[in-house]
Amino acid sequence: MPTPLCLRQLQANGVIYTPVQEETPLYWSFFEDPNTGQGVLIFDAQNTVYALGFGNAQDVLSDLAPHLCSPLMGEKSFQAPAKGAPLSLSFRGTSLEEDVWHGLLARRQKGALLTYSDLAQDIGRPKAVRAVASAVGRNPISYFIPCHLVIRKDGGLGGYRWGLPSKNALLKEANLS
Repeated sequence: MPTPLCLRQLQANGVIYTPVQEETPLYWSFFEDPNTGQGVLIFDAQNTVYALGFGNAQDVLSDLAPHLCSPLMGEKSFQAPAKGAPLSLSFRGTSLEEDVWHGLLARRQKGALLTYSDLAQDIGRPKAVRAVASAVGRNPISYFIPCHLVIRKDGGLGGYRWGLPSKNALLKEANLS
Protein backbone atom coordinates (compact mmCIF):
# COMPACT_ATOMS: atom_id res chain seq x y z
CA MET A 1 0.00 0.00 0.00
CA PRO A 2 1.41 3.44 -0.92
CA THR A 3 2.37 5.88 1.78
CA PRO A 4 -0.59 8.16 2.62
CA LEU A 5 -0.31 11.76 1.47
CA CYS A 6 -0.43 14.80 3.70
CA LEU A 7 -2.42 17.54 1.96
CA ARG A 8 -0.45 20.35 3.55
CA GLN A 9 2.64 19.15 1.68
CA LEU A 10 0.86 19.97 -1.59
CA GLN A 11 -0.75 23.23 -0.52
CA ALA A 12 2.24 25.55 -0.81
CA ASN A 13 2.90 24.86 -4.49
CA GLY A 14 -0.15 26.67 -5.87
CA VAL A 15 -2.41 25.21 -8.55
CA ILE A 16 -2.96 25.41 -12.31
CA TYR A 17 -5.86 24.21 -14.45
CA THR A 18 -5.21 21.56 -17.10
CA PRO A 19 -8.00 20.61 -19.56
CA VAL A 20 -9.51 17.16 -19.03
CA GLN A 21 -7.83 14.36 -20.96
CA GLU A 22 -10.73 12.10 -21.99
CA GLU A 23 -10.36 8.39 -21.34
CA THR A 24 -7.01 8.72 -19.60
CA PRO A 25 -6.65 6.05 -16.90
CA LEU A 26 -7.10 7.39 -13.38
CA TYR A 27 -5.65 6.16 -10.10
CA TRP A 28 -6.32 6.85 -6.46
CA SER A 29 -4.24 7.39 -3.36
CA PHE A 30 -5.49 7.54 0.20
CA PHE A 31 -4.42 10.40 2.43
CA GLU A 32 -4.34 10.99 6.13
CA ASP A 33 -4.04 14.60 7.18
CA PRO A 34 -3.70 15.70 10.82
CA ASN A 35 -6.40 18.37 10.47
CA THR A 36 -8.83 17.06 7.88
CA GLY A 37 -8.58 13.33 8.51
CA GLN A 38 -8.63 10.71 5.81
CA GLY A 39 -9.75 10.83 2.22
CA VAL A 40 -8.96 9.99 -1.38
CA LEU A 41 -7.10 11.80 -4.16
CA ILE A 42 -7.84 10.73 -7.76
CA PHE A 43 -5.24 11.55 -10.43
CA ASP A 44 -3.80 10.49 -13.79
CA ALA A 45 -0.36 9.15 -14.76
CA GLN A 46 0.97 12.73 -15.06
CA ASN A 47 -0.21 13.41 -11.47
CA THR A 48 -2.94 15.81 -12.56
CA VAL A 49 -5.64 15.77 -9.88
CA TYR A 50 -9.20 15.01 -11.03
CA ALA A 51 -10.97 14.61 -7.68
CA LEU A 52 -10.49 14.79 -3.93
CA GLY A 53 -12.87 13.92 -1.14
CA PHE A 54 -12.82 13.53 2.62
CA GLY A 55 -13.99 10.59 4.70
CA ASN A 56 -13.87 6.82 4.60
CA ALA A 57 -11.88 5.86 1.51
CA GLN A 58 -14.37 3.36 0.08
CA ASP A 59 -17.29 5.77 0.60
CA VAL A 60 -15.39 8.60 -1.10
CA LEU A 61 -14.43 6.38 -4.05
CA SER A 62 -18.06 5.29 -4.42
CA ASP A 63 -19.21 8.92 -4.34
CA LEU A 64 -16.64 10.28 -6.82
CA ALA A 65 -16.20 7.42 -9.33
CA PRO A 66 -19.50 7.91 -11.23
CA HIS A 67 -18.59 11.54 -11.96
CA LEU A 68 -15.21 10.86 -13.54
CA CYS A 69 -14.57 10.95 -17.29
CA SER A 70 -12.26 7.94 -17.23
CA PRO A 71 -12.02 4.53 -15.58
CA LEU A 72 -10.34 4.01 -12.22
CA MET A 73 -7.42 1.61 -12.65
CA GLY A 74 -6.28 1.08 -9.06
CA GLU A 75 -4.30 2.43 -6.17
CA LYS A 76 -0.98 4.13 -6.88
CA SER A 77 1.40 6.51 -5.11
CA PHE A 78 0.84 10.15 -5.99
CA GLN A 79 4.01 12.03 -6.83
CA ALA A 80 3.81 15.58 -5.51
CA PRO A 81 5.16 18.30 -7.81
CA ALA A 82 8.72 19.46 -7.26
CA LYS A 83 9.12 22.17 -4.64
CA GLY A 84 7.79 25.44 -6.05
CA ALA A 85 6.03 23.77 -8.99
CA PRO A 86 2.24 24.09 -9.13
CA LEU A 87 -0.20 21.24 -8.68
CA SER A 88 -2.15 20.51 -11.86
CA LEU A 89 -5.96 20.20 -11.54
CA SER A 90 -8.40 18.98 -14.18
CA PHE A 91 -12.19 19.06 -14.03
CA ARG A 92 -15.20 18.89 -16.30
CA GLY A 93 -18.68 20.20 -15.63
CA THR A 94 -21.38 22.36 -17.12
CA SER A 95 -20.45 25.85 -18.27
CA LEU A 96 -21.79 27.31 -15.01
CA GLU A 97 -19.99 24.73 -12.86
CA GLU A 98 -16.69 25.38 -14.58
CA ASP A 99 -17.18 29.14 -14.20
CA VAL A 100 -17.83 28.64 -10.47
CA TRP A 101 -14.82 26.36 -10.00
CA HIS A 102 -12.54 28.75 -11.89
CA GLY A 103 -13.98 31.58 -9.77
CA LEU A 104 -13.09 29.65 -6.63
CA LEU A 105 -9.58 29.03 -7.93
CA ALA A 106 -9.19 32.77 -8.50
CA ARG A 107 -10.33 33.41 -4.93
CA ARG A 108 -7.95 30.74 -3.59
CA GLN A 109 -5.07 33.20 -3.59
CA LYS A 110 -6.97 35.58 -1.32
CA GLY A 111 -7.82 32.86 1.19
CA ALA A 112 -10.79 34.82 2.54
CA LEU A 113 -14.38 33.83 3.15
CA LEU A 114 -16.98 34.79 0.57
CA THR A 115 -20.72 34.34 0.20
CA TYR A 116 -22.55 32.53 -2.58
CA SER A 117 -23.74 36.00 -3.70
CA ASP A 118 -20.14 37.25 -3.84
CA LEU A 119 -19.14 34.28 -5.97
CA ALA A 120 -22.13 34.73 -8.30
CA GLN A 121 -21.11 38.38 -8.72
CA ASP A 122 -17.45 37.42 -9.32
CA ILE A 123 -18.35 35.15 -12.23
CA GLY A 124 -20.78 37.63 -13.80
CA ARG A 125 -23.98 35.77 -12.87
CA PRO A 126 -25.38 37.84 -9.99
CA LYS A 127 -28.91 36.42 -10.32
CA ALA A 128 -27.80 32.79 -10.32
CA VAL A 129 -27.00 32.49 -6.61
CA ARG A 130 -28.87 29.20 -6.11
CA ALA A 131 -27.29 27.64 -9.20
CA VAL A 132 -23.88 28.85 -8.02
CA ALA A 133 -24.49 27.24 -4.63
CA SER A 134 -25.36 23.94 -6.33
CA ALA A 135 -22.18 24.12 -8.43
CA VAL A 136 -20.13 24.78 -5.29
CA GLY A 137 -21.61 21.61 -3.81
CA ARG A 138 -20.60 19.59 -6.88
CA ASN A 139 -16.97 20.72 -6.74
CA PRO A 140 -14.96 17.60 -7.63
CA ILE A 141 -11.66 18.73 -6.11
CA SER A 142 -12.34 19.83 -2.56
CA TYR A 143 -9.57 21.64 -0.71
CA PHE A 144 -7.67 22.74 -3.84
CA ILE A 145 -10.78 24.33 -5.35
CA PRO A 146 -11.67 26.00 -2.04
CA CYS A 147 -15.43 25.54 -1.78
CA HIS A 148 -14.97 25.45 2.00
CA LEU A 149 -14.43 29.24 1.88
CA VAL A 150 -18.02 29.86 0.75
CA ILE A 151 -20.55 30.72 3.46
CA ARG A 152 -24.14 31.90 3.61
CA LYS A 153 -24.98 35.60 3.45
CA ASP A 154 -26.07 35.49 7.11
CA GLY A 155 -22.59 34.28 8.13
CA GLY A 156 -23.64 30.66 8.68
CA LEU A 157 -21.40 27.93 7.34
CA GLY A 158 -24.01 26.50 5.02
CA GLY A 159 -23.38 22.94 3.89
CA TYR A 160 -20.35 21.01 2.79
CA ARG A 161 -20.33 17.89 0.63
CA TRP A 162 -17.87 16.15 2.96
CA GLY A 163 -19.55 17.25 6.19
CA LEU A 164 -19.34 20.29 8.42
CA PRO A 165 -16.57 18.82 10.63
CA SER A 166 -14.32 18.73 7.54
CA LYS A 167 -15.33 22.29 6.59
CA ASN A 168 -14.62 23.51 10.13
CA ALA A 169 -11.20 21.80 10.11
CA LEU A 170 -10.30 23.43 6.80
CA LEU A 171 -11.42 26.87 7.98
CA LYS A 172 -9.53 26.45 11.24
CA GLU A 173 -6.40 25.43 9.32
CA ALA A 174 -6.75 28.62 7.23
CA ASN A 175 -7.29 30.69 10.41
CA LEU A 176 -10.80 31.64 9.25
CA SER A 177 -12.98 30.10 11.94
